[in-house]
Amino acid sequence: MLAVLALLAGTAIALLSNGSAETVVREAAERVAADLVFVQADALAGGAARTVVFAVDEDGYRAYATDDGTLLTYPVSKGPFEVLLAQRFPGARVDLVSADFGGSETLSFDARGAPLAGGIVVVTAGRKRYQVAVADGTGRITVGPVLSPSPSEPVVE
Repeated sequence: MLAVLALLAGTAIALLSNGSAETVVREAAERVAADLVFVQADALAGGAARTVVFAVDEDGYRAYATDDGTLLTYPVSKGPFEVLLAQRFPGARVDLVSADFGGSETLSFDARGAPLAGGIVVVTAGRKRYQVAVADGTGRITVGPVLSPSPSEPVVE
């Protein structure tokens, strides 16, 4: 009887942690998407190009005014637009696995809010993976689970 209870408890813990990883990675991807929407809207409103530089090795990104290279102001904190996922999601082990926009980790929006190249950002938490896609041409930003991992992208445990 005790062994059965221990097995059930272990299963429940695994299901809960898997569910929380799903929630955290989805929230992280949605946050990245919301930040990209803000930068895109800022480009359009300001009539000037904007750039987001992803730093996979730092699990973060920064947004700049393309013309003079100054950091944009983050709309929530009113500080520099520098995002580190570890600070945004403390203790959750959210990782920025990849960012690819035409072979670059840099996403640029022109003065009309259109991306110079579409691409995908992938974030993980445990075995759960979500992507933020920016459509080439239209700049439409979508979020969804990555259904099959790329062999070049490690699964972080």
